[in-house]
Amino acid sequence: MPNKPVIRIYPDGTRTHYPSVKQAPEANGIGMSQISTACLFEWKCHGFYWRKAGEA
Repeated sequence: MPNKPVIRIYPDGTRTHYPSVKQAPEANGIGMSQISTACLFEWKCHGFYWRKAGEA
C-alpha cells in the first residue's frame, strides 16, 4: 500500500494530518485497514472521520 497522507477530522472540524496511512494507526492505536475503510466509504472510525489528503 502506498504511503498516502491522511487526515483525522474531529467532530468540531479540527484536523490532524499524518504523513502516511501507516503512521496514523500507529499514533492512534487503530488498525490500518479500519482507517483505509473509513477513508474509502466516508465512515467514522473511533469517533473521527478520516480522509486521504487531497480529498478532505
